[in-house]
Parts: sequence; structure tokens; C-alpha cells
Amino acid sequence: MAKHFDLSDKSSCMLMFQNKRYVPASYPLPTPLQGQTNDRRCHVLLIVQGTAISLATFSNSTSDWVTETIPLTPYVGASDVRLGFKIYQHATSGSPSTTWHIDDITIVGN
Repeated sequence: MAKHFDLSDKSSCMLMFQNKRYVPASYPLPTPLQGQTNDRRCHVLLIVQGTAISLATFSNSTSDWVTETIPLTPYVGASDVRLGFKIYQHATSGSPSTTWHIDDITIVGN
């Protein structure tokens, strides 16, 4: 079940979350399946009234937990907001997998 957020009463706000990720840098990527992209990146999405908007894309690994802060002020006033975290992964047998650990997700603002 998706958690909906209401930003209609905010004048400014931001998304904050902790994350640790491993994104293989130099490994041959397989041919993508029909209709799919061939990348190994971590994407943060905001879904506003059913439309997905890319907020951030990470293509680097982190050695430890880091805090990400993403401004959401352009979306204040929206009452039906959801968050999405997505990894595009097209691994073949024996290839390293992208991993992404996410914790402490908060939306702060006034």
C-alpha cells in the first residue's frame, strides 16, 4: 500500500532520507529487453496526481550511509503525492547487482 502525502498546507518542504548504495561502475551491460532501458541507476520519483516526476538519479556507490536532501518546494500545494524509489537492473548471470538500502524517509517543512 502506498503512503500518500499532502503538501497542500506547506509553503516549503524537502525530502530527506538515509541511503547506502552499490552501483557497479564498469561492467558490460546486457542488451536491454524490448521497451526497457539499459542502465544501472537509482531513481527517486515523486508521483503527483498520478504523474511520475524524476527528482534525483544516483549512478555512484557510497561506502557508508549518507543523507540525501531533495527540495520539494516546487510541488507544494499538491494534495496527492507519493514517493517512489526505483532501480533499473538488467543483470546477467555472474554480473554484479545494484543494491540500494533506504531508511529514515521524512518530509520536512512548514
